[in-house]
Amino acid sequence: MEHIKCTTFGSELFTSLGYVSAGIRQSHCGYCDLLVQKELIIQSIQLPNHLPSVAAKIELPNKIQICVSSSHLQPFKEGANKRLLQCMSLMDYMTKESNNCILLGDMNMRVAEDKDIEGAGLIDCWKAAGSSKDTKFTWNSYTNKYHEECFEYTARYDRCYVYGDVFRVREFGFLGNRPVMGNSGDYLSDHFGLRVGIDIS
Repeated sequence: MEHIKCTTFGSELFTSLGYVSAGIRQSHCGYCDLLVQKELIIQSIQLPNHLPSVAAKIELPNKIQICVSSSHLQPFKEGANKRLLQCMSLMDYMTKESNNCILLGDMNMRVAEDKDIEGAGLIDCWKAAGSSKDTKFTWNSYTNKYHEECFEYTARYDRCYVYGDVFRVREFGFLGNRPVMGNSGDYLSDHFGLRVGIDIS
């Protein structure tokens, strides 16, 4: 079997299911990709190279247009100021295309950063859905032994934010938060994926 390059992994895996890649961008670790249903995408949004994000404008069947993005922001606690600048720069580009935006990905956020991010008008979908303890930690190295030597701790690094008046967050859950096979301890990723249900009207 031919090795799948990480830059084309998403496209090669999901094209047959009706998705297209809106673009790929290298981050500090790996690549960001944004996969969108082919019939929804209008255009990719051109972002500067320093932003570890990919964004696109889509149109829903009800004709509402939304900008969506996938990001892998600056890591570590000391990266807080740079993460805020990255988020604000990303929002500048997205809101030029639409007043309704969804930002998601490995934001590497810490609780101390919530005030500044939410103060800019971004709504944290986990909080909007009711802040369940069961879906709080997207990183849990007590149970997820993806990195065998990793110090055991929990964190909520991954986020989904909405911006605009058309959104109502209905549900928030995880994907990939169970071992691939039984109790093998073999997880798809060191992070749990986010599954967010949003009504748009």
